[in-house]
Amino acid sequence: MTLFQCRRFQFFDLEKVDLDISIKEHLKGSIVRCGSSGRGRVLVGDSEGSVHSISRQFETKAVAHAHLKGLIQIHQLKSSPYVITLGEDEPGLYSIKVWDEGPLEQDATKTQLLLKKVIRFSRLPTCFAVHENLTLLAVGFEDGEIQLYRGELTRERNIRARILLHEADHGSITGLFFKTMNSTVILYAAAQNAIIPFDVTSKDKEMKFPGDKNGCEMYCSCYSEGSSEDHFIVGRSDAVYCYTHEGRGPCYGFDGEKHMLYFFRGYLVIIALLSKDTYNLTIFDCANKFVAFASSLRSPEPIRVAACEWGVLFLLTADGTFWQLKEKDLQSKMAVFYKKNHYDLAIKVAKSNNFDAEGMADIFRQYGDHLYNKGELDGAIRQYSKTVGKLVPSYVVRKYLDASRVLNLLEYLEVIHKLGYATPDLTTLLLNCLTKLKLNEKIEHYVRDPSCDFLEPETAIQVFRKGGMSKQAYQLAKQHNLYGSALQILLEDVRDPCKEDLYEVLENVVQDEKAEEILRRFGNTLVQLVSQTDPKATDAWKKIVSLLCKSSVKRELVDLFIPNKEILVPLLENISQEFTPDDGPLMNLLLEAYLEHWSKNKDTDVISKEKILALLSKAPDCASWDWPRALLACKMAEFSPGEIIAYEKLGLYNDLLEIKYKAALSDPELWSNFLETCKKYAKNKPTLWKEGFYIITIPHDPNNTGENDANATCPGYVVQEILTKLLDENLMEPLPILDRMCRTRIKLGTARQFLTKILDRKDIEEDKEESRKLLNKTADVRKRIEDIRTKPSTFQSIRCNACSQKLDLPSVHFLCLHSFHQHCFDSYATNEKDCPICFQKQKEMLGSEAAERKLSKAALDADFTLKLSNARANSFTVLAEFFSKGIFRDENQIGDNKDPKTEVQKLRVPTEQAFDSSLQAGKVTEARLRLHEGSMGSYPGESDGSAPIETYLESMRTSRHVPMSSSLGTSGSFEARRSPNTQPKLGTNLPFPRVHTSPAPPRKSEVSKPQPPSTISAAVAAQSSKSVEPKNPFEEDEDKNNPFLEAEEVPPQPKNPFEEDDDYDSSLNPFAE
Repeated sequence: MTLFQCRRFQFFDLEKVDLDISIKEHLKGSIVRCGSSGRGRVLVGDSEGSVHSISRQFETKAVAHAHLKGLIQIHQLKSSPYVITLGEDEPGLYSIKVWDEGPLEQDATKTQLLLKKVIRFSRLPTCFAVHENLTLLAVGFEDGEIQLYRGELTRERNIRARILLHEADHGSITGLFFKTMNSTVILYAAAQNAIIPFDVTSKDKEMKFPGDKNGCEMYCSCYSEGSSEDHFIVGRSDAVYCYTHEGRGPCYGFDGEKHMLYFFRGYLVIIALLSKDTYNLTIFDCANKFVAFASSLRSPEPIRVAACEWGVLFLLTADGTFWQLKEKDLQSKMAVFYKKNHYDLAIKVAKSNNFDAEGMADIFRQYGDHLYNKGELDGAIRQYSKTVGKLVPSYVVRKYLDASRVLNLLEYLEVIHKLGYATPDLTTLLLNCLTKLKLNEKIEHYVRDPSCDFLEPETAIQVFRKGGMSKQAYQLAKQHNLYGSALQILLEDVRDPCKEDLYEVLENVVQDEKAEEILRRFGNTLVQLVSQTDPKATDAWKKIVSLLCKSSVKRELVDLFIPNKEILVPLLENISQEFTPDDGPLMNLLLEAYLEHWSKNKDTDVISKEKILALLSKAPDCASWDWPRALLACKMAEFSPGEIIAYEKLGLYNDLLEIKYKAALSDPELWSNFLETCKKYAKNKPTLWKEGFYIITIPHDPNNTGENDANATCPGYVVQEILTKLLDENLMEPLPILDRMCRTRIKLGTARQFLTKILDRKDIEEDKEESRKLLNKTADVRKRIEDIRTKPSTFQSIRCNACSQKLDLPSVHFLCLHSFHQHCFDSYATNEKDCPICFQKQKEMLGSEAAERKLSKAALDADFTLKLSNARANSFTVLAEFFSKGIFRDENQIGDNKDPKTEVQKLRVPTEQAFDSSLQAGKVTEARLRLHEGSMGSYPGESDGSAPIETYLESMRTSRHVPMSSSLGTSGSFEARRSPNTQPKLGTNLPFPRVHTSPAPPRKSEVSKPQPPSTISAAVAAQSSKSVEPKNPFEEDEDKNNPFLEAEEVPPQPKNPFEEDDDYDSSLNPFAE
């Protein structure tokens, strides 16, 4: 036994399952002979021929009585729901039965397997093997014969057997197993004295392989299915042997008399018999070559079944004793390996369990640390090399920075570079190591050999340059097409570079993808170097320009040569020949270069002027052309043709018109051009006529003698044309036009036709007629207001405007001549001051006015600006409209608009006298009452003491001076009178919508009401004798009816009418003596 076989661990927990009673009850005295597992259950066959199923909850039930005289072998297929049993039906008669367990899986109520097929034998079979596809069946007999059956085992038709091995001296057959490798099917047969493999892939072409003359006993063979190395394993007393169809393989030195072999999940279970009731149980990891578990097991009955299901290994003895072995988790195993420094086993186990790269790197790191601490630097660096890409390189580099460990560090750095995880610092460190060790041959090898592409070339070049090895650096740069670095080496490191080498590198640079980056970095140095190499530099510049013109990134390189016009202008001209829509900035740059050259010789440089005009003619085809920039350049260079083109493209027609105007002043023949410009561009900008008018009507300068006066030189036909356009298109009002012309020296005869058209306009009379209508309407309104204020109103309506019934007291009358019953008014009125019929008509108007009052100052300003900008000739109308909205008032006064209701209330007739106290309530007639019912007055609480008659009547109803039984109606407020009893029927037809209101709290202004007149006659006399003075309805008097004003405190009045301090006037009592 070798060293690795001596390493033993306890990675399984052995425990006995307390199910002996349950299993033994089902066995009913019989013994366990065989078993199998799969598809979520463990199947057990006993000596009475019954098949028992054990679930995961260890519930046992009998699923079939397969054979009368007992079972020999049972097999559960892994990939299909079929069970194969071998047993004795009668003495001397044996059979193999195929059972379908599908009904048990599909229906929980089913308890029995379904028999599908029976194959009978007259000799004693010892074992069988079934292929997973149920097309091959091999049966071994006690006399050593092996029969092979081909066909569907699930069908009822008979299949014929073929004898693979006849009777011989090899003994009885003890084990059969099928194995499929690629497309080849191998049958392994174990006998007591031989191991024989067969190739049974093709029918009638079975082939026997040479095997071994040593066999094994019953249950001492298995197949390592699913492991890394597939072997047919046989256990003998001296060792455990592995076989393939080609011959014997490795062996494991586990001695002892073997009782049973079983393979599961990569583990080989070896059960050896130590004594009559003692077994040695060993679990061996075949892939990683260590003992995962070893223990002795005492059992008076032999172990008959070894089965694995649900990740647990079960052992079952003949009497039904149940043992289970649970494997420990992987982390616990790895902890044991780390603790005992078995890192090699930890690596193998991690690989077999498919650890990820990070997990493997951590194991390699720990293994490397272990070897480093032991002083095995070479072994440690090999383990560290396996962590490249996962472990930070500095972790390893710090350990090997000592001079004596440079070789190990160099090995690690080379691995990093080969795997492509190098950084500039690591490349520098690698090259420094090579330099320190003086490995010049290796350096040259890295530089020249194209296969050594793991070096970081840019970093290597820097290291070589710092080390003074410019030649190697230049060679490495050229080899890796780093023309930028090569150019830098020539420009900075080589003292006298060859002109041919310089142009060669430059030619490669301009064709490189990084030409822009390279030339941006070294462009200025290159220009200086060319100037030093070639003093005249004419040929050099031509060479550079020709190279740049061939470059695909020449547009990105333009800004490098802005100071050098010898390169810039030819390069831009080359680009302009095939310009793209995105070349606008470059074309602007070329225009500026042309203008700069033209400005030096404005009178003689005709070629530059033609180039400028040709370039500006191409500009409309370039979408990115910057016209403002071009305009600025033309202005600075005083290039007038360019300014005209730029103004036209930018739509700056006003400035263009000024240029035409200045040209016309210098040359009178150009006034037609001025007029044509107005006509041409006024289609897009109608106000251009207005701008032209302002230009030609500049106010007269008294100091001007007249010869250079613009007004005097402007031809009359130009003025007439402009005035005609202004009048026809309503661009200006006539008055501002005349006002401006009066301040110029334009002759009156020039404007005679214009004045004639103004005086002949019909809209003047229309405006006058409209003005007269508005004045008459205003006078009618003022007269109506005056009549209401100064004359009494007579109410002659005899029917209620709400219910159309005859009016009776109490009733409510309004100045709009609408009358209502008191209860009708209380039911439908919104409030006690507004007529329900008129209120609905005025609601929309009041709502719109309220909305306008709520407009903020910013909103009014924005609306005013918009409408004023859209109005051409009707600007005065917009001004009048917004003047009425208060836009020109102070901002704090905009929200102080008077409420229309409050203004109307001020129109009530003031009453200076109270009711006559000499009159008594019972002596007032209804006719006299109704005569003064419509008289006007102010609300109670006003400073002049005036009040409307209905208000006084309402006040008398609530006063304690008037009896509650007065004929004027019941007392109470407006909201108190609005009860359900006063609501009219739903079917009543009304001239206004029904209003439902809830009782409202009394207003604060009602608290400070003055005492009303004591009698109705006093009120009537006061109203009739009142002299009314006219009052301006638009006067902004103080509104004392505002409910939000602070009311004066009124001392509480006693409510008991029988108190001694009562102010009762006995003269008012008609029954007093």
